[in-house]
Amino acid sequence: MREQWINDYSLGIEELDKQHRQILELYKCLYRSVMRKNPEVFPITIILSEMISVTEHHFATEEQYFKFYNDPEMIDWHKSEHEISISLLRTFERELEDGIQTAKDTFSLISYWILGHFCGVDQTLKEVVPQLSAVKV
Repeated sequence: MREQWINDYSLGIEELDKQHRQILELYKCLYRSVMRKNPEVFPITIILSEMISVTEHHFATEEQYFKFYNDPEMIDWHKSEHEISISLLRTFERELEDGIQTAKDTFSLISYWILGHFCGVDQTLKEVVPQLSAVKV
């Protein structure tokens, strides 16, 4: 996964792109703390707590946008993806109690999730961007 923002991550919805950038910045802090075994960069628990909070807010914002997406099955699927993602972050949080090495496996899943979320799941919002251009949720 690229640690820098690239155009492939963009949805063309400023509010959501800003939130994605914020999640990416928190991911980079986690990377430095976990993968480089340097918890002194910033306490991992504080970073993760912030990441969970920002992600939950981001998901709530997305779900407001999806109200304009006239496909109940897509909305339900997207919400279930959000639930899985929060569960993954909470698992990572619990695994930190078992030590950095255990958490590394889950951290890899978080990396995969972010990429899949930015470049996959959320890209469905691009289909409704023209209708959303005048909407502020």
